[in-house]
Amino acid sequence: MDETNTLCEAVAAWVSAVLPRLGSDQFQIIEAMLAGRCDVAVEARLLKGTVTLVAIGEAHGPMVLYRDAVAPLRPGFITPPERSRSE
Repeated sequence: MDETNTLCEAVAAWVSAVLPRLGSDQFQIIEAMLAGRCDVAVEARLLKGTVTLVAIGEAHGPMVLYRDAVAPLRPGFITPPERSRSE
């Protein structure tokens, strides 16, 4: 799906832009992720207006590595696609 590839490319670009802003402790977690010891996720909260880089490890719950405030999206920003009925 082309939309999914576009989203993945945008997430990768955002994470790449954020990496230089991380402190040494946060960057060690990124290195652990690259070594396969934990995972990271990008969480976009559209109503709240935040994009967050989160570390996910088995030994602990989610840990915020970086948070960016963005303008919240307002109701009506998504228009559902029209559904066609198969007959």
